[in-house]
Amino acid sequence: MSLTINDLFIGQVASMQRTFNESDVKLCNELTKDYSPIYQVNKEAWKSNFSKPIVPGLLTEGLITQVISEKLPGSALYTFTKHQLYCARSC
Repeated sequence: MSLTINDLFIGQVASMQRTFNESDVKLCNELTKDYSPIYQVNKEAWKSNFSKPIVPGLLTEGLITQVISEKLPGSALYTFTKHQLYCARSC
């Protein structure tokens, strides 16, 4: 990224989109040892509330780091405070 810290301004927005697949979820499960059935394609746990299995919050949280490092001058930035909302249904 060619931005520098001097290019940042209050209210600046950076975004990205990513689709996680079953392999991504399995790798996350292995690393965290979180094998909740709600993340598993072949389990019934998620079907009463969702149309598809959900991904672990850790994967979505990783997108923040990716946006900072790829879309902003990541080496000059550090996240001091982060607020995230995880919803069981649409927020």
